[in-house]
Amino acid sequence: GDKVDGFMPWSLKDGQGLHSAQAPKGWEDFYARYGKMDKGVEGTLGPRAITELQSNLAQYDGKDDFRVIRTLSWAGGVDGGGPTSIMLIGMGDMSTRSARLAARAVYEVQPSGLMVELCRERIGKQLVMPREHKEAVANYARGFATTNPHRHHAWLHHLDNIQGDAEALNQWTKGQPYGDAVQEFASQPPGPIPRLLCLGDVRSSTMERLQREYGNESMTQESTRSSRARQMARGIISMAAGGHKVILALMDTDHLGPVSSWLERAGARMLAVADASDIESNRESLNADIKLGLQRDKGSPQEAQIQASKAKYALELDSPVPLGFFLNEEGIQFLEHRKRRLLQLTRLKDLVRHTEKRKHWETAEELYVVLPGDKIPGPESNLPGQEPVGLRFEMDRLEIPDHYLRDAGMESYADDLWQNLLASGQAVEAKDPAEL
Repeated sequence: GDKVDGFMPWSLKDGQGLHSAQAPKGWEDFYARYGKMDKGVEGTLGPRAITELQSNLAQYDGKDDFRVIRTLSWAGGVDGGGPTSIMLIGMGDMSTRSARLAARAVYEVQPSGLMVELCRERIGKQLVMPREHKEAVANYARGFATTNPHRHHAWLHHLDNIQGDAEALNQWTKGQPYGDAVQEFASQPPGPIPRLLCLGDVRSSTMERLQREYGNESMTQESTRSSRARQMARGIISMAAGGHKVILALMDTDHLGPVSSWLERAGARMLAVADASDIESNRESLNADIKLGLQRDKGSPQEAQIQASKAKYALELDSPVPLGFFLNEEGIQFLEHRKRRLLQLTRLKDLVRHTEKRKHWETAEELYVVLPGDKIPGPESNLPGQEPVGLRFEMDRLEIPDHYLRDAGMESYADDLWQNLLASGQAVEAKDPAEL
């Protein structure tokens, strides 16, 4: 695809410009821009805006220090081929360093089973839409925003651009470590056991519904985190019970502890713990740690049966809830092929375009009862022949066209993509480990 570059110096004296017409590539870049600003900029933004910005930065500040690698061993496999080595890696889902660590872990560990903190509704955005397209969209929106298209006052314009960078991280950068890991996983040579990808997280629509009904605080409650962690542990143990001996699981640092606890309840034993900085500086070896789990004593068949029963009881593996969303090798290669096709055939003008801001029919919404978050489409919008609306951003002034969303399997087309994968036998929503 076309590359979007731009530069505008960070100084209030240079045409009221901002730091750069390029969006931040990760959390590290965002913090480097706005963690420390000169007094002139702070005076222009005002104390209220600075306090709000510092509060947002504090939510992620220091999170990089909690990137930890834990290696466990589980002896509950049904094939009698010895224990399973499970490596858990906690990472920041908007971090550039975490993205490099994720790809490196897949390359060094060579797992036959990979679990990532995604769900079937995020396949298109995280596994099909190329990284180059995400960066191009973010950079285009950033360059558009620096022209002050919304005609804000100077201080509000600068604040709007800072908030726009934060939104770009959440919309286009978040989840990139998982996408890089899956891409590296797909490029690995085939082994004796067919590769299996597990999308182990709870569905995004379920989390959004909880957030609407119970507020933002529900996302950080222990009960919510524990439920999500148990679902990820169910996917990991299901792959282990299906015969995968080397499993790599990538998740947010907030979920690493709860997932470890659920795996230990299922009979897994902790063998090693390493800090991500030790791996990056080559003081520790991922390959050596993963071998520790395979070197554990094989144990008797009775012990394996006990461990399997413990996992079945602790994680409720026999419940009607799916154990996860799984893709086989054909499904993984199908997604990679679609990603390459989008990258080769999509031009920048086909990726993002300017739009007219939509009208919001507030009066009609007051007269007609709608659910929170829903919108009344307005007169004539549902008549035949109306052009479908794509993914709007930058205050409804920019849009990713509907045809791109369809090709990538994003937004409203996510379910169609997953159903096609199920129908072709490239994916499965397993409810029993035997189905894997």
